[in-house]
Amino acid sequence: MLHWCQRVCLLICLSCRNIEPTYGTTVLPDLREAFQDEPEGYYDEIITIWDTRVKGRPDIVGLIEETVRKHKLEVVFITSNPQGTADAIRGCNARGIHCHGPVWDS
Repeated sequence: MLHWCQRVCLLICLSCRNIEPTYGTTVLPDLREAFQDEPEGYYDEIITIWDTRVKGRPDIVGLIEETVRKHKLEVVFITSNPQGTADAIRGCNARGIHCHGPVWDS
């Protein structure tokens, strides 16, 4: 029997270069709007914005692992370029994190 949650736990990590200039008028406002009815601080709790130009490249697998452990997540979905996706999925699998991503064979 399936049991549906009243609320889905969704956490987003956006890591790329020049986030504000690149996504400041599209993706970021859409994210903020999607969570505008949530309690104060909710957006900052579930959205991680990592500008690689400012902070350098993250240890994405370490960041995923920390988030999974902190929030007791069951699964991770990764979307990146083919190499980044493969590296992150392999790293997560090696740490016992259930992880999925797109298939790049088409």
